[in-house]
Amino acid sequence: MENTGNNQYGNEQDISSNKANLNINKRTKKILSEYGDLSTKITLRLEELEKEWGIEKTLEVNAAAAVLAGMVLGTTLNKKWYILPTAVAGFLLQHGLDGRSAPIAVLRFFGFRTKQEIEEERQSLMALQGDFDVLAQDTATTETAIK
Repeated sequence: MENTGNNQYGNEQDISSNKANLNINKRTKKILSEYGDLSTKITLRLEELEKEWGIEKTLEVNAAAAVLAGMVLGTTLNKKWYILPTAVAGFLLQHGLDGRSAPIAVLRFFGFRTKQEIEEERQSLMALQGDFDVLAQDTATTETAIK
């Protein structure tokens, strides 16, 4: 499971520390080994994965909430609160330009995964469940029907 590549904006990135990456990979491998061929458990886990937020979505939602909170507090309480949206904008700019920022490192530390990592687990579970075997059979049937 590779943790480098392009982020959703096409920027090259090396996400967070190797320790966080190793912990996330270990957790994913542990989950996959626990499920084996237990179809019901796999189906439930696939449903959980559909609801799991990727690190980019988490970053965007938290940034938007922080900006809104800073603007409201700056307007109603004290103008010093305007520092918060300014800092968030700086982090987002840095993240947009080079794919790295302090909030990403913190989110990785807490186990948030990229969309690609979530998708890799989903594809692995589907393979364990045999979903791709069905696709291969459907393709063979279609090719036979065409001939």
